[in-house]
Amino acid sequence: MTLYFFISATAMLLFDSTLTPHPLILTIKVISLSTCLCMTLSIFSLWYAYMLFMVLVGGVLILFTYTSSLSPNAIYHLKPQTSQLAYNLFLTLFSALLITPTPMIINTHNQYQHPTNLIIFFFLVEQEIFNFHGMYLSVINNHRNNHSQSK
Repeated sequence: MTLYFFISATAMLLFDSTLTPHPLILTIKVISLSTCLCMTLSIFSLWYAYMLFMVLVGGVLILFTYTSSLSPNAIYHLKPQTSQLAYNLFLTLFSALLITPTPMIINTHNQYQHPTNLIIFFFLVEQEIFNFHGMYLSVINNHRNNHSQSK
């Protein structure tokens, strides 16, 4: 699901970049998004990619001030048809990614109540595939389901 979010966010930002007439902005966004995506996919800790993204945002801000000082009086006009098309493409892509069934979408109502599934659950926590926030949400969900079934 995270990969789908990255793909749709990248597509949305690239569609947004194509609406600007300055090619430097598109180049900066493509380089920063591809670098952050590669770092996120290659390193198991997301903090490294997050910090790299923050450094890249700082660099982009510096380049933005440089670009804005080059053309201070230029007025950027957006065609309404182009922006509407980009917006519709983003919504279509994102909703299609959310609707399609993926292995990450699991029915979590009763799957961790059996002992074998509980062992698999703790194995996933041990391997850091299933993070602690997800574990707490699953425990709360199971707790709510148990109380709702007992009433």
